Formats: sequence, structure tokens, C-alpha cells
Amino acid sequence: EVRVAYKCAVTLRDLVNPYLLRRSKDQVNIKLPEKSEQILFCQITEKQKEAYKAFLRSADAKAVYEGMRNMLYGVDILRKICNHVFLNDADHGQYALQQARSMAEMTEGSAKLKVLNHVLAQWKAQRHRVLIFTQTIQMLDIIETFLKFTDYTYLRMDGHTASNQRQKLVDRYNEAD
Repeated sequence: EVRVAYKCAVTLRDLVNPYLLRRSKDQVNIKLPEKSEQILFCQITEKQKEAYKAFLRSADAKAVYEGMRNMLYGVDILRKICNHVFLNDADHGQYALQQARSMAEMTEGSAKLKVLNHVLAQWKAQRHRVLIFTQTIQMLDIIETFLKFTDYTYLRMDGHTASNQRQKLVDRYNEAD
């Protein structure tokens, strides 16, 4: 199952890559330690399962099956659901984020946030500093809201960060203990 999942992930990445803007660390000129990557598989939450199944039963999914809508449309919806159910809202979860009142409310919509919460606790105990990258600003918004329910200190840099502020943020990150 893991091998099949990995092959599917690689195929999907290769299919979607031409449509994504990605910056590598050499492009943003940050002095980072050697990259250490681990792939963690996690079961989606009940809310994610419900949203996933609802989409597969929807008229939009039927249109994808019948070739009336682009397949990438369907893949994008499922990707959003797998990241967090809020992303499937018409406003990308902005209303839900404004109304979120607890860590449980945030994590019940995303198995990835549950895993992130667990690994951040481990890394904090080991005194690691962490960089979190997302493919979308909307997911970064969700992670930022999630972090507000923790005692973690964080800095945020995204495509909306003014160019004259970027180096200051990098310096603050590098100076943090």
C-alpha cells in the first residue's frame, strides 16, 4: 500500500508540477541546514472523509467523470479536502478561520494539522527551529490560525510580504534561539 501510495503521489506531483510556482531555498537565498525529508502517512479525519465522499457523489465530480470538466479541477478539490476541509469552502475557509475557537476545531478538519501538532511538540522539546512551507496561501492562513492556539512563536513570510521586509524576517529567524 505504501509503495502504491508513493507511486500515486509521484505521478500526481509530476502531473500538477507544471501548474505550480515553487521557490527552492537557493532562490530565496536562506542559509538552511541540509534538507531532511520524511514522508508521513496519516488517515484523514472523519470530517475529511465526509467531505471527500460528498465531492465524489457531487454533480461536479460527475462532470469530471464524464469529461465535461477538467480532471485537474477534481484533483484540486480533493487536494484541498486532504489539506483541510476549510479549503473546500467558497471563501477558502476564511469565515471558518475567523470563527475557530479551539485547537480541536482546527484539527478535526485536517489530519495533517494533527500530525503537525505532534511533530512540532517533539521538535520544540528537542529545541529545533522549523520552517513550514505550503503550496497555497490559504493553507498558510489555516496553519497560522492553528498556531495561535499554541504557545509557539512564529514568523510568516509569503508572496504578500513586502520585499523590503523579507530580509528582516530572515534575520529575525536566524537570530532566534
